[in-house]
Amino acid sequence: MSAAQHQAGARIWPVGRRLACGAQDKVNISVAIIPMAQDFGWSPTVAGLVQSSFFYGVPPQPAAPLRVQ
Repeated sequence: MSAAQHQAGARIWPVGRRLACGAQDKVNISVAIIPMAQDFGWSPTVAGLVQSSFFYGVPPQPAAPLRVQ
């Protein structure tokens, strides 16, 4: 394996892990939003805003390890 291939592999694994964690977090927040809305007394509109804020925050995460150093 060349040094370039090793570097590329070293950058791909963190992206894959972040994508997997992001997918898992999307499932978790979808399930957790129901009891959270009940506990905090949120209306369906507020619960939707909280969930959409989470969904908009997750996609940029996998790009972080790809930044030029």
